[in-house]
Amino acid sequence: MRGVYKRIRVAKAWMELASLKEDFLKFSIERSKAISYIRLAATANHSQAIEKRITRYQKMQSESLQKLEAEMSRLNLVVNQTVFGSKTSGLKDVGTFIQSQARQTNTHRTSTEEVL
Repeated sequence: MRGVYKRIRVAKAWMELASLKEDFLKFSIERSKAISYIRLAATANHSQAIEKRITRYQKMQSESLQKLEAEMSRLNLVVNQTVFGSKTSGLKDVGTFIQSQARQTNTHRTSTEEVL
């Protein structure tokens, strides 16, 4: 009889072990699914966060560019008023002025070299 009880206990132990293994496998599979869902959600949230940052930086860049253009326009007006005494602005006027100054400098150098 003792052998029968021993065999029953061993069989029960094996059944419990098989049940635990099955539960562990189910748990492992569910855990893997949960981890993959968490990773997918984290990736989606990360992508959304990156998209929001990109949009924010593009907006900041656009605003900075607009401010820079406004400042350049203002400085161009100041230069034109200072150099030409007029309120008409345009980089063409400043460019023409710089070119004429360069020509005068080159002419001055040429005449100085002729004297030497």
